[in-house]
Amino acid sequence: MKHLILNDVLKLKGINFYNFIEKEIGPVAKEILEVQGYDTSLSLARNNDDVFSIFNNDIRDLAELRKQVDFDVKNGDDVKFIIKGGLKSKVDSFLHDKKNKLSSDRLLRVQGK
Repeated sequence: MKHLILNDVLKLKGINFYNFIEKEIGPVAKEILEVQGYDTSLSLARNNDDVFSIFNNDIRDLAELRKQVDFDVKNGDDVKFIIKGGLKSKVDSFLHDKKNKLSSDRLLRVQGK
């Protein structure tokens, strides 16, 4: 059953993909992916960068979203951000599942199954 769900998710695009993300992971995760232009599971799974790394930059347009994503920790003059654990766990788990599914599909194609 899980594979059927994963196969269906891999086919989602655009608004259907974002609606799924919002329902399964939450509105903040949806907005993080949407603002970066990830509109399919495939484009997201092929990404090797941390989707949260965009918050390492001081981008004014993301200031409100950043407040929902992280905690700013001040150490003297330095400010470091820490992604909220629950959000990171949900996004990382979703990415892990999709990347595993893509790898397994590729292996099956190579083996001719």
